[in-house]
Amino acid sequence: LDKAAVELGVERRRIYDIVNVFESLGIVERLAKNSYVWLGLQRMHVAVEDLQRNGVTDDPSMSGTQRKAKSLGLLTQHFLLLFLAETEEIIPLEDAAKTLLGEEASDPGKLKTKVRRLYDIANILASLGLISKTSVIDGDVRKPAFVWSFRERNKSGVKRAAAGGAGSGSAGGRSAKRARAGTSGQREPIGDEKAEPSSDDRPAEEAAPTSASSASVA
Repeated sequence: LDKAAVELGVERRRIYDIVNVFESLGIVERLAKNSYVWLGLQRMHVAVEDLQRNGVTDDPSMSGTQRKAKSLGLLTQHFLLLFLAETEEIIPLEDAAKTLLGEEASDPGKLKTKVRRLYDIANILASLGLISKTSVIDGDVRKPAFVWSFRERNKSGVKRAAAGGAGSGSAGGRSAKRARAGTSGQREPIGDEKAEPSSDDRPAEEAAPTSASSASVA
């Protein structure tokens, strides 16, 4: 990973973020410290299907250090499970953060941090074609949102995903409405938007333009 960071000219922690997300989807596998082997994008299909059936599985035998190392991967799976449990598919990033934080969502600092981590994850997932970036308009503010776009989604598995992921700390058991709680207004057409590069100064929200062409969020 160190060599990859140098060759690509990016921060090492960005490479770690990408690899952790890839690992959670079965695309790569860890061989040793800072060393991973590519398994192929076809593994992603299997990982999504497994997530639909079983939800996020937590290994109680993991140590605190191991759990911390895999935290981004687990967050990725919980985030994806929100889409798999959705029927309307569009999820504002802030609402996803509130759902995953639960009672801790009342802490502005924790909420901001969670939104930023989800933004990083979402851009990686968008590059894989699992989700696409859009936005919702809440009042006069445009907020980032994402829509499910994985072409081989199994519609019949959505209900199973919600049931299979139910339990303590699992996003799958939560109502789809909670993923969008408190958000109303309009969204811009999705079109062929591409994911923006991840950066520490990415805005959580922007001033919304006035547009007669905006469509209402279902």
